[in-house]
Order: sequence, then structure tokens, then C-alpha cells
Amino acid sequence: MVKYYLKIQGLIIHRTIKDTGVPPFLLYVIALIALPYLTMQLFNKTSLAPFLIAGLSIYNLVQLNQTDRNNFIKLNFRKYFYQLRWLESFIVTLPFLIMLLVYNQWYLALLCMVSVFTIPLLKPLKPYGKTLVTPFSKRPFEFVTGTRQYFLLILACYLLLGIAIYYKNYNLGLFAIFGLYGTCMLFYSQLESKYLVWNYAKTASRFLIVKCLIALQNAAFITIPAIILTAVCFQVYDKTILLSLLANVFLINMVLFKYSAFPNQPNVVNAIMFALCLYFPPLLFILIPYNFYIASARLKTIL
Repeated sequence: MVKYYLKIQGLIIHRTIKDTGVPPFLLYVIALIALPYLTMQLFNKTSLAPFLIAGLSIYNLVQLNQTDRNNFIKLNFRKYFYQLRWLESFIVTLPFLIMLLVYNQWYLALLCMVSVFTIPLLKPLKPYGKTLVTPFSKRPFEFVTGTRQYFLLILACYLLLGIAIYYKNYNLGLFAIFGLYGTCMLFYSQLESKYLVWNYAKTASRFLIVKCLIALQNAAFITIPAIILTAVCFQVYDKTILLSLLANVFLINMVLFKYSAFPNQPNVVNAIMFALCLYFPPLLFILIPYNFYIASARLKTIL
């Protein structure tokens, strides 16, 4: 039963990769090369790298602990439910464990291992019954649904900013700002239907410009208080503003990235290019016009 379940999951992952148009073997090779390199760069650039890796590991385990997945496993493999959940949790956590152990982060590695066995025992969180009021309009939908879905993440970034101010750690304050912008980018991971796009009744280019402007405007509601607090409390104005402007450029790229493969999800190659921009931002001057051109071509068949 265990082998059968793992085979099913492996086939699903393999088919998902194949649908992107990238040869699976090539993607596996790229992942094996890119993962150690990105980890090394992360540890070189910030002292928060171990916490980011451990946090991402635990976040993935929480994502696995969904009601629908658990119900499927219980329905088909009830006798082996916990064994399967522990095994797949360990497989998902293994790359993060290796990263932490290579850099001698034993306590965080132990925390991840404890999470592997404890999170499957927990009941999935139930949605909050009341609707969270937001300052955003229903059109477009990204910031309304995104704020409600990731409200705790936004709150965590502001708590992190408070810690940065209390301990006078400017870099941690910048990390909190980038965390807010990263959360705003997550809002654009959900695709809308063709009808909602068609309903704008604009040209493709105009539609993309409007979407980018709305993204910047709505993101300002979430990020400007953090930017002002960081700049004033640390008396660092130029650097804070410049880095915030750079984060806005990444947000624009994310909006264009979303529609570069519409109505499908962006492929893996585009995702890799987007990730490379994090390490070499000048690539944005190439990627933004490219994504704008590709997205416009995609949307012309709808608008």
C-alpha cells in the first residue's frame, strides 16, 4: 500500500512537470545544481537564512496537512494513514534538513524533524467564520482574497518589524518590508477566469498597465506604514526608499509574470528566470519588457 501511494504521488509530480514543457530529467538536474547554490547564497547574504529555511520547511508541512488530502488518504489507505503522512512529510522536509545540517544548524534541524511527526497528528485549521474587512475593492480580486488568506503573514511581518525596531536591527526591518512585498506577490498566484479578464473591455496593453498600477496602489496600503517606520526609526531614508522602489519593480514583474502564460499557470522556465532576478536585479530590465510582450500577446485573444 505504501509503495502504491508513493507511486501515485510520484506520477502526479512527474505529470505536472511534464505539462510545463520542460523535460523532467533536465529539471531534476537544474534543481540539484540550483538548490545548493541558492542555499549558499542565502547563507552568505543574511544571518536569518537558517530561520527562513526552517520556516519554509514547516510551512510546507502545514500545506500538506489539508483536509481534502487527509480525507483522500483516510478513504483509500486508512490502515496506513499516519505512516504515509509521516513518510511524505519526511520526504518533503529532507532537502531542508540537509541544508540545515550542512551548516551545523542542529537545533533547527531537530525542530523540523519534530514537526515531521507532530504536524500530521494535528487537525487542519478550520477557516475563520467571519469575513475580514479590507480597504480594497472587489475589482480586481487579488488584494481582497489575498489579504484575507494571508492576513496572519502580514501581521507576522509587522511583528517582525516591531522586533527589528526594538533591537535596533535595520536589516531585519528591511526583511520585514520585503516580506510584506513578497506577501503581496503571493496574491497574484491565483488565476482568474477568462470572463473576468474579458469583462475589463480594454486593450491587452492597457489592461496590463491598469493591473500594475492597481497592484502598486493597493500594495502601498500594506507597505507604506512599514517603510515610514523603518526610515524614521533608523534614520536611513535613501536606502529604505530605494529598496522599496526596487520591491515595487518586482511586484510589477510578478503581475506581468502571472499573465505571461494566461490562462495557464506560468511554466518552470519563467519561474527560474523570476528567481534569478532576486540575485541579479538588473535582469528585470530585460524580463519586464519580455513578460509585458508575451502577456499582451496572450491577452489579445481574450480582450
